[in-house]
Amino acid sequence: MPMLENQTGQSAPQPPIPPMPANPGAATGAQAAAAADAAAANAAAAANAQQQAIQNEIQAAENAANAIQGEAGTIAPPPAVYTRPPDIPPEVVPIIAIIFGSVVVMVVLSPIVRGIMKYIERRQDRQMVHGPSVANQLLQLQQSVDALAIEVERISESQRFTSKLMAERDKVSLPSGKGGA
Repeated sequence: MPMLENQTGQSAPQPPIPPMPANPGAATGAQAAAAADAAAANAAAAANAQQQAIQNEIQAAENAANAIQGEAGTIAPPPAVYTRPPDIPPEVVPIIAIIFGSVVVMVVLSPIVRGIMKYIERRQDRQMVHGPSVANQLLQLQQSVDALAIEVERISESQRFTSKLMAERDKVSLPSGKGGA
């Protein structure tokens, strides 16, 4: 800001800057006070209207209660609350709930599990090899195993026969023990 110089050569003090309003462009001074008073009056009127509506509701509820009491002579009893008979232990209710819940789960889940298992079986069947070539290979494998079994049986017979001959030969070559030694 430029400083103003007076005739003596000293600078003159600047006038104070007025404060900036909180909401620029809003009314200030007497206009703001009038607007605040109007807003307070409107709020008070709205509060009075709400209070009057509540009073009207209370009065309507009292009139309804009096009408019911006047018609029947007494106020309607509260709704009945279920109480279990005293001869049923308290543990029975959760046990019954668990049983029925289990039955419902089995009824609902068993078809789902069965469907999943069928899907898996179908997928495995598609992966398996079928056809006449597999049947021929299985037949040839079966014949080979039968031939191998016959050969093993022949080898074992030969082994028994050989061991029998060796046992007889050892009996003949042993001295009787009656002679001269």
